[in-house]
Amino acid sequence: MISIGKNIAEKCDGLPLAANLLGSSMCSKREKSYWRSIVDDIDRLQGTPEHEKVISILKLSYDNLSPPLKQCFSYCCIFPKDWKIEREMLIRLWMAEGFLSPSSRGENISLEDIGNEYFEYLLWSSFFQDVEKYHESGDIWKCKMHDLVHDLATSVVDPNEFRIAKVRDDKEEALQVRRFQLLFDEGKNLASPTVLSNAVKLRTIVALEPKYISHVSSFFQCRRLRVLCPLSGWECGWRGCTLSSRSMSASSISKLKHLRYLDLSDMDLSPEVSLNHSYNLQTLILKFCRNVPSCLLNKIGSLKSLRHLDISFSDIKSIPENIGSLEHLSFLDLSRTKISKLPDSITYITSLRTLRFRSCCNLDALPSELGALTRLRCLDLSDTSIQELPESCISNLCNLEIVKLGSVCELPKEIKNWPKLRIFTHERFDDVMPRGIERLTCLETLKSYMVRQETEVCGSPSNKSYGGIEELAGLNSLEVLKIIKLENVRGGIEDGETAKLKDKQHLRKLHLEWGSTGGDDDQVRSSTSVKDTAVLEGLQPHSNLEKLVIEGFSGLKLPKWMMGCSLSNFLPNLVGLSFIDLDNCEQLPALGMLQFLRSLWIVRMKSIKCLGEEFYYQQENREEEESSSSDTSKRPSLFPSLVYLDICELENLEE
Repeated sequence: MISIGKNIAEKCDGLPLAANLLGSSMCSKREKSYWRSIVDDIDRLQGTPEHEKVISILKLSYDNLSPPLKQCFSYCCIFPKDWKIEREMLIRLWMAEGFLSPSSRGENISLEDIGNEYFEYLLWSSFFQDVEKYHESGDIWKCKMHDLVHDLATSVVDPNEFRIAKVRDDKEEALQVRRFQLLFDEGKNLASPTVLSNAVKLRTIVALEPKYISHVSSFFQCRRLRVLCPLSGWECGWRGCTLSSRSMSASSISKLKHLRYLDLSDMDLSPEVSLNHSYNLQTLILKFCRNVPSCLLNKIGSLKSLRHLDISFSDIKSIPENIGSLEHLSFLDLSRTKISKLPDSITYITSLRTLRFRSCCNLDALPSELGALTRLRCLDLSDTSIQELPESCISNLCNLEIVKLGSVCELPKEIKNWPKLRIFTHERFDDVMPRGIERLTCLETLKSYMVRQETEVCGSPSNKSYGGIEELAGLNSLEVLKIIKLENVRGGIEDGETAKLKDKQHLRKLHLEWGSTGGDDDQVRSSTSVKDTAVLEGLQPHSNLEKLVIEGFSGLKLPKWMMGCSLSNFLPNLVGLSFIDLDNCEQLPALGMLQFLRSLWIVRMKSIKCLGEEFYYQQENREEEESSSSDTSKRPSLFPSLVYLDICELENLEE
């Protein structure tokens, strides 16, 4: 097997893309006969042109995919080359096209989960690359396809399956084409192009840069249309377009009974717009829409197949009671709308997985029985006026993975009933952390963990008084962690060590913050300074850490693991470092030795008078270098990766 694998590797001619794709395929199918067939197939390509040979090699991996995966992969050719493909949108498009089916998997697995499995497999198989992730959750946001992989996707589809058309190509014959990528030139008007009126079998329209058209009436001539999706470099889609009675009658869209995916983002709507007969609609996006007619939402209960509803940033002010009849709805985003109240019927939508109310400033309460939504995975209340969670949410929502509470909503007393929680964020400062944090072993993001005062901890059943941070000891899945109120830690290296940050190998971002001690006495300040130094010594993180923020630290000196050559030894992977409000600290570490440091913030450090040689490298290193050799090429380069430097409010800086 090894010799066969080496033979295949040599035949890849040094092409990483071919090696990746074939390697993934070989990994999933480890029979000698299959590996030997790859060798034979590549040998038959000798003498073919280079581009054709590469595509043929890539097709060997494509041939190993299951029929559903082949269909999902080839569909990606509807996106332009080098396009950043949004994972969640792609899965919804697959769903609208009917590519996702539970089949023998049973009814307990959702179409969204199946689509995510397909996406993950295609990513693992190297058909996708250049992944971008969400900042907090680490979930995949976007990806790209290599140009040659895109060529492969285009080559395996039937000529009538997909075609690229420009608006000016009015005479193009498109009777049998099922999917169009439409290109618009600035100033072109899509009034009645023949390219659409002739496409009687058209099912999908992907409109690239549609902000250049004046209206979209012609799209609604295609009776079999399933997908209408704008692709734009802007945040929104139909920027500047109008969907009104002049461009489309109320009945014209009603004729699109097969429509499953409709994105009308950033459009001006009129009262005549209706979706009454769009019974098969699965995805409806009204993001940034203006003048949304009340009748449009009032009859939304008739869209029985609706699974995804995004009305964020629109001017919608109320949600109708009949929304409770949308039994398949799994995603609802009301962010930054003027909605002030939710209907009680929302608790009937038991399939809901995501509820977003971010920046709904007028919303001040949730239905008391919201806990009936037991499948809910994401609840975002950031920047709302909601002051507390209903008790039913705290006790019943055992499938929650993401909870964002903002600054207004009080923290629950305990969260032991949320065992699957991955992300927990809030901006509270006066509450006490909920009991049960130590049980949330799936936590990846925790912002912020508030250290309890000693009086609050002593009353706990465990009778421990370390300051509470021992609760973090077993949370080894953490990737993003912010700890505030570190002044409440009793004091001592061993007390800081109870958090076991050194064991958290997945931790990428760490923010350590001390608050005010509230004392003006010099003796108290001196004692606090010594205590803070000891605590920070015990909070040494794992060497994999990439970003570190230290704020409000009152010690005179930074811990040993940061001084001398220690910082570059203990935290060699740092790319971002911030020191904020370190009033008493008189000396900075050898930051110049950090080979990957890209961003450095030094803010309000009153005791710093000089950024001396120690800022760049340690004196003992310099003496060793000068005594051993005068060859500067052997000395480490200083700040080799730094691209952003902010030195702010160092009021006593002299040199």
